[in-house]
Amino acid sequence: MNIGVVGASGKSGTLIVEELLARNYSVTGIVRNQYKLKHKDIAIIEKDLFELTNEDLEGIDVLVYAFATWGEDLPIQENAITHVLKCVKDTTIRLIVVGGAGSLYVDKKKSLKLKDTPTFPESIYPVANIGDKVLNQLKESPFSTWTYFSPAESFLFEGKRTEEFFMSDDQLPVNDEGKSQISYADYAVALVDEIEAKQFIGKQCSVGAKKSYKLD
Repeated sequence: MNIGVVGASGKSGTLIVEELLARNYSVTGIVRNQYKLKHKDIAIIEKDLFELTNEDLEGIDVLVYAFATWGEDLPIQENAITHVLKCVKDTTIRLIVVGGAGSLYVDKKKSLKLKDTPTFPESIYPVANIGDKVLNQLKESPFSTWTYFSPAESFLFEGKRTEEFFMSDDQLPVNDEGKSQISYADYAVALVDEIEAKQFIGKQCSVGAKKSYKLD
């Protein structure tokens, strides 16, 4: 199986590539600058995301979208996912989007999303809101083989790989300690697990750690 990773040189993308290689998958990194890639021994498509075509994706079975934008570049995300959906249209590719936690529901009635809770930080609301819009684009698209993969509320780059996590659907994953967190490393493991399990096709899913991380 050949897995394409858009944004393979980013924080999430790098760890996802590492996990895929550890499981002996063929990996194609899709990046603007190949010199930023940690792993040089993979197939590389070096071009701007908006120049990506259907032909570029020939031979790819799963496309992981780990392209991140911040600040004034945030609005690019909506156009970017529109372009990616155009590229995978009429293909058998499965699209997995590295999403955010803001779009997850915090109540069983599914009436309130994390981003809309009173204590949600204003500083990251724009990021969460764009993530929710991307999710809605996927839901409204005729393309059906997508998965929007959300981390827990606290997404910890410093957290170690434990492989002690649990999956949830579109509800915020909260462990027995009342914590909602996941490390980047465990998130990468869980995402590749989902590539193999095919449990959440056409759906949002999320992952949370069973126990709190011991941070150095």
